[in-house]
Amino acid sequence: MRRPPLLLACTWAVLAPAAFSQVTIEFEDVTIRAGLVIELAPHTPGSAIGDYNGDGWLDLCYFGIGPRRSPRMFRNNGAAITAGQSMRWFTDVTDEVMPDDALPSSMGQFADLDNDGDQDLVVIRRYVDAAHPVGNHDDTGVMYYENVGGRYVKGSSDPNLARAPMRAGGLALADVDGDGDLDLVFLHNSGPQSQGGPGFFVRNDGLPRLVDATADFGADIGATTRYFSVLLADFNGDMLPDFHAAVDFYSDLHCHNLGGGVFLDVTTLVGTTSTNSDMGLAIGDIDNDGDMDIYSTNINHGILYVNDGRGVFTEEANLRGVGSYGAGIGVTIAWGTVFADLDLDGDQDLVLVAFQNPGHVYRNNGLGYFTDVTGTSGMHLVGSGLMPFDYDRDGDIDLFVGRTGNQTSVLYENRTVTSGHWLRIRLEGTASNRDGVGAKVQVTTGNRVQTRLIVAGYSFKNGPPKEAHFGLGAADTVDVLKITWPSGIVQTLTDVDADRYLIVVEP
Repeated sequence: MRRPPLLLACTWAVLAPAAFSQVTIEFEDVTIRAGLVIELAPHTPGSAIGDYNGDGWLDLCYFGIGPRRSPRMFRNNGAAITAGQSMRWFTDVTDEVMPDDALPSSMGQFADLDNDGDQDLVVIRRYVDAAHPVGNHDDTGVMYYENVGGRYVKGSSDPNLARAPMRAGGLALADVDGDGDLDLVFLHNSGPQSQGGPGFFVRNDGLPRLVDATADFGADIGATTRYFSVLLADFNGDMLPDFHAAVDFYSDLHCHNLGGGVFLDVTTLVGTTSTNSDMGLAIGDIDNDGDMDIYSTNINHGILYVNDGRGVFTEEANLRGVGSYGAGIGVTIAWGTVFADLDLDGDQDLVLVAFQNPGHVYRNNGLGYFTDVTGTSGMHLVGSGLMPFDYDRDGDIDLFVGRTGNQTSVLYENRTVTSGHWLRIRLEGTASNRDGVGAKVQVTTGNRVQTRLIVAGYSFKNGPPKEAHFGLGAADTVDVLKITWPSGIVQTLTDVDADRYLIVVEP
C-alpha cells in the first residue's frame, strides 16, 4: 500500500464501522532495490525482526550456515531515507555491531532480556555435536548477546546450555514464571536417530543470566521427539503463557501453565491431537471472538485449531478453506506460516511458504473462513522462513521469505491498493517485562473487537516483531484501545486516531 511517511507520527484521538469492500492482495519483490540481498544459505535459515538501534525502524537479523558468518545484522535506513540521506532501505552492519567471534547459528530472537530499553539477542546454534563442538562455556548452544549502545557483546549463560548433542528446533520467549523478565523455551529437533537430551526451559534470573531450569518444566520435552516450532501464549484466558509445540511424526504437544512456569500436558484434553508431522505454527484470532487460534503446516495439508474461548480446540481446516494445498500438484511441504491482516479490512489473513511446490495466500472473508488468492498475489512462496513486518512504516504488512537450498531470500513489499486504515502498537512494560510479551491488545471499532497477543516466536525458526498490528477497514478512529498487561494491569485509551505507529507505556 502506498501511503506517505508523514502519516506515521505517534499521536492519539473515534469511529463508526462501515462496510468495506474486498480488494486484490498484491505484493512486489523488492529484495534488490531494498539492499537485502543475502548470500545463499544451503541450510534452513531463520530471521528475527527488531529495532536494535532504537531509531523506530525495524531491522533484520539473519541466521543460517552460509559463506559468511552468522548472525548477520541488516540496519533499516528508514530514518535516513525520510531525511533524504539514503537511497537503499537496508545496510549490512554485521561487522559494526556483532562480535568478531559470533558463531554460526540457525535461529534467534530480539528481546529485552535485561529490561533496560534496548533489544538484546538470543541466538541458537544449528548443531552442537562431535563435529560442531562448543569452544568453551561461553560458546553454548543457547547464546545471549547483550545490546550495549547498539553493539552486541556476549552475555552470561549457564554452562549446561552447552549440552550436546543438539540440533535446533523451535524457540519462544515469555515471562512464564511471572517475575517480570523474559524466559525461554528451546526445543531440539533430534529424534531417535540423534538423541540429544531434552529441550531447554531457560529461566532469566534477572541479572540477566540464562539458567537451565529444564527439570522444573513439568511436561516432557524429551530427546526422542523431533520438535519444530513452539508457541508461548495464553490460550485459556488466564493470562499465563501456555505452551504449544509442533512435533514431527507425532501429535503436537499442548501444555497449560499452572503458574510459576510449571506446565501440564493437556494435549488430549484440549483436542490438539489431529496433527502429525507439523512444522510451522501461526497464532491469531481468525474469527474475532477474543481468543487465540492455531494453524500448523504439514505435508500437503494444514491443521486449523479453532479455540472455544476456554482453551479447547476443534480442528476445522477443511471446513474453513485452509486444509489441503497439495492435491493434484505433487508434494507440498509447508513450513513457515503467519496470520496477518494483509488488506487492512479488519480480519487476519493466512500465508504459508513451502518446498517443492510454492505456498499459499488465503484471504479471510470476515468470519474466519478463507479463500485462496495466491494466483493474484504476485508472490512465489517457496522457502522455509516467513516473517511479517512493516519495514517501510506505511502501515501495511510486508513479508520476508527465508529460502534454503542455495536460493536467495526475498523481501515482498505489500502493494495492495486499499483505503483501509490501520493501527500499529508497540508496548513498553514497567511492572511487566519491558517488551510487553504476553500482553493482550484489543481494539474496538463500532461493534467489532479485534484481539492480538504480543508473542515472541511463531512461524518457523523466526523471531517476529513484538508489536500488535490492526487493519481497521473504513474506521479512521478506534473507539477503545484496551491493553491487559502480564502484570494484571488493565489500561484503556479512547478515541485513538488511526494510521499511527503508537507506543504505549504501562501505567
